[in-house]
Amino acid sequence: MPIGPSGETARFAPYEVLGPLGSGGMGEVYRAWDPRLHREVALKVLREHSGADPDRLRRFVAEARAASALNHPNILTVFDAGVDGPAPYIVTELIDGPSLRDELRAGPVPLKRLLDVAAQIADGLAEAHAAGIVHRDLKPENIMITRGGRVKILDFGLALPTGSAVAPVPPSALNGDTVTEPGLISGTVPYMSPEQARGGATDYRSDQFSFGLILHEMATGQPLFRRGTPAATLDAVINEDPPPLTARVANAPVLLSWIVERCLAKLPADRYASTADLARDLRMLRDRLSEAQRPGPPAGRAVRPWMAGLSAAVVILLIALAAAVSVAWRLNGERPAVDLSQVRFRAVAAGAAYEGLPAISPDGEFVAYAADVGGVLQIFTRRLSADTAAQVTASAYDCKHPFWSPDGKRLYYVSLARQREGIWSVGAAGGAPQVVVENATRAAISPDGRTLAFLRDDERADTIGTAALWLATPEGSAPWSSDAVQRAARRHEPFGAMRFIDAALAFSPDGRSIAVCGVPGVREDRMWQFWIVPLPGGEPRRRLQWWSDAGPRHVSLSWFADSRHVALGVMSLSTPGSHLWIADLQTDRAWPLTRGADSESFPSVSAAGDRVVFTRGEPDYDLVRIPLGAGAAPRPLFATPQSESDPTLSPDGAALAYVTDRNGPDEIWRRALDGSVDRPLITQREFGADRTVMLSSPAFSPDGRHIAYQRNGFAPRWPLRIWISLVEGGAPAPLLPANHEGLHSGPTWSPDGQWIAFAQWTGGQWQLAKVRVGSGDAPIVLRRDGVANAAPHWSRGTPEWITWETAAGLMLVSPDGTRQRELSKEQWLVHTWSHDGRQLLGIRQSDDRRLMLVGLAVESGRETVLADLGASIAFNNPVKGLTLTDGGRAVATALVRPRGDIWLAEGIRIRIEKP
Repeated sequence: MPIGPSGETARFAPYEVLGPLGSGGMGEVYRAWDPRLHREVALKVLREHSGADPDRLRRFVAEARAASALNHPNILTVFDAGVDGPAPYIVTELIDGPSLRDELRAGPVPLKRLLDVAAQIADGLAEAHAAGIVHRDLKPENIMITRGGRVKILDFGLALPTGSAVAPVPPSALNGDTVTEPGLISGTVPYMSPEQARGGATDYRSDQFSFGLILHEMATGQPLFRRGTPAATLDAVINEDPPPLTARVANAPVLLSWIVERCLAKLPADRYASTADLARDLRMLRDRLSEAQRPGPPAGRAVRPWMAGLSAAVVILLIALAAAVSVAWRLNGERPAVDLSQVRFRAVAAGAAYEGLPAISPDGEFVAYAADVGGVLQIFTRRLSADTAAQVTASAYDCKHPFWSPDGKRLYYVSLARQREGIWSVGAAGGAPQVVVENATRAAISPDGRTLAFLRDDERADTIGTAALWLATPEGSAPWSSDAVQRAARRHEPFGAMRFIDAALAFSPDGRSIAVCGVPGVREDRMWQFWIVPLPGGEPRRRLQWWSDAGPRHVSLSWFADSRHVALGVMSLSTPGSHLWIADLQTDRAWPLTRGADSESFPSVSAAGDRVVFTRGEPDYDLVRIPLGAGAAPRPLFATPQSESDPTLSPDGAALAYVTDRNGPDEIWRRALDGSVDRPLITQREFGADRTVMLSSPAFSPDGRHIAYQRNGFAPRWPLRIWISLVEGGAPAPLLPANHEGLHSGPTWSPDGQWIAFAQWTGGQWQLAKVRVGSGDAPIVLRRDGVANAAPHWSRGTPEWITWETAAGLMLVSPDGTRQRELSKEQWLVHTWSHDGRQLLGIRQSDDRRLMLVGLAVESGRETVLADLGASIAFNNPVKGLTLTDGGRAVATALVRPRGDIWLAEGIRIRIEKP
């Protein structure tokens, strides 16, 4: 492109060209000025001699479309794209900083800086791959670093695969230029993956290989496969196996070496199944570098074969264990020791569907677990040494939390028994299941097989936690009839005062006690607790009370053979996910068993105490958009490795507020629908020392200045409260005073913004109430017949109605409470109003367990199925939130994405040493 003579300002399209920035395989890049928005930009223009090439033009336009669809701090922002005469162009943000290639010219990158840069690159790649976009030309020249240290990935979509055979490669491709000429493989030769070098099909794992080459070059200062000719370089990429990074870099952590080794696997299937996992591994290594900097294998010595396939998350798990071994406590004249020198980790069941909640058999050879089959959890068994599994149940309802009889001949599990959950039994090889006890949520069987312990909600006087411990020792031997168990069942009075929202229990191997861990009811300490209940009687003892960071989810435990140590699944309130721990209940100490970047939960220890199976991964939610037209289907709004849920549209229709756990604890963020802004609204900072357990149900005020939301915290005494915050920032304020008793949820604003209606639990009832915002008045109760999780919604039409969910169905209630009418007998998962108030839109589950988006006419009560959203996934809340978008032409919601695999840890040794 010509530059004007001195003193003149050259123009291209509407932009003023200030000077050249560089050139690449497709065109030149200039510093330019956008006079419309008064900002400097980077202007990339296709080379003039190739502007008429349709394929080149298509690739150039593809880059613009791919890049503009991405919104991430580590991906270059695209502002504009167009064609000026014969020349297409792209306008992006201007990066004030060097490329990674510039930094590499100085030699190897220091380790801390390497990990910081690498983690940012991986985060950006994970975002693109989650959106279905592959770079295909990742190299140091396409990675910029701002003066503030922010990494930016450039040129998404430049090098699309042509599918043609490998042709001679120009020498310039060895120097960092992108190969995109007709008849050539696409990419830059020294950074190609083997599948690219062969001219074959590529996917996101090709980017992982290129990224592994960049990591290796950052650590060593030299390109790994660069040779004297392009042909020799391609041959090295395809055929040569590099030595471990630790053999070339003395201070390289072995964890980094394994990450690089996995990225550089010749077969795509041997690389990371998800780039999000790669990003997590690098973040974990960066944040725990001091723990990971242990002496690695001597230079030149190969890594043990069983270690080669492990992800860095699992390797970090090993480091955490090794660190635990190095610390010895002298208490009561004994020194606990954990020997992990022979520990091995491997996946047992890692299919596409959810697999979790494992229980290892008494002989340690089999595992029973729950897996998703067509939206219903079924029980499977699998020999740990086999690749196939046997389906044991074929129920119409979820089957979960399996456990074995002491002789290994029968399986017990939780499933629906009439109208409530109960404990079922079936032969380990299958057969006809039978109900063992009704009204029970978790259970365990004694080592002698004579006693069944279970949790039963025997009062139903509270909304979120009245399960008590019951024991039954029926006459005769198992399998027992439900009548025999019911006749023998008694609430365990020494522990009778305790009530739980959710809990797990297990007999100690010596049969002398039961361990119970869980979340107590609202009148107790509301966070995770661990209890030892002596048998046959005696005073229960609470243990591990120092564990103040334990959150109220993933309650699970399993005993080791010594009846002293347990494996626990514990969620942290301050960091993402849950992890496994080994606790010594005699000394009241605990050691980390896993600290991977993923979540680990629901451990089950073998009778010998040397094997632990567990669930790795957990379900999360993605935001989707569903058009309200014929043949509608969910389309991603945006999807990340974290959970995003509870969307609500701003009154101006320009942005969504939603709940995310991207930083660990729940936060509420605001995202512009055009992707230009994504920023936090509500975080832990607003609440100081009062930690947030959960956020949900955000709702904008009609003027868009405030947002109300539901928060579960530690203070006040009743934890579930409604808060209000200014959208532009400021201290949050509770809707009701702290001394107002009850739980409050589901806020919805009146059309004039003066009132908020909500659901409250008080006096043993779910009530529909409203209160004038900021008045300090007591709530006005409109109805007293709601169900748990009722979420009212205030219409914007005339006449005004508030929806209210009861056991009989969905009701309409006038804002003054004087009028009501039944609208639907169905139970709805989520719902919202149309703009004119003449229709309700909602999602409910059909009789054949499919999620249906339904329109419900207010006047006639007639239902119209708008979309089939697929099978209802086997989890408590398959959808979270529902809001209109696109001017009422679509809705947005959050659909659960099941994630869960079964993993096995072998070779764990626990012993007690005398000093």
